[in-house]
Amino acid sequence: MNKQNNSKVIGRKSESLAIDWLKNRGYSIVKTNYTTPYGEADIIAKQGDITVFVEVKSAIGQNPIESVTASKMKKIRNIALYYMQRLGLEVPIRFDVITIVVNEKDLEIKHLVDAF
Repeated sequence: MNKQNNSKVIGRKSESLAIDWLKNRGYSIVKTNYTTPYGEADIIAKQGDITVFVEVKSAIGQNPIESVTASKMKKIRNIALYYMQRLGLEVPIRFDVITIVVNEKDLEIKHLVDAF
């Protein structure tokens, strides 16, 4: 398996872990891998009346939060705007990040609520 395919497999497994994490905390999953002309939203969820756009980042041995750059945040905001306009929604929204760090023996999941 090449590096790009391996990254995709790890990314999908990380998203699956993040979905379970959110569900276990009372979130409803609305969409996964939502594709727009601006890019893809990993997870769109609901927490009460708030629509939450969740970016999932994973890495081996180091915190992947640095990969959520200003340009990535702008892209996610554009995806959210596109989604809201397409559905004609006027509800509160929030942007969260879930990081998954894989270590030798375990993994660490962190949920940054209202990350940007």
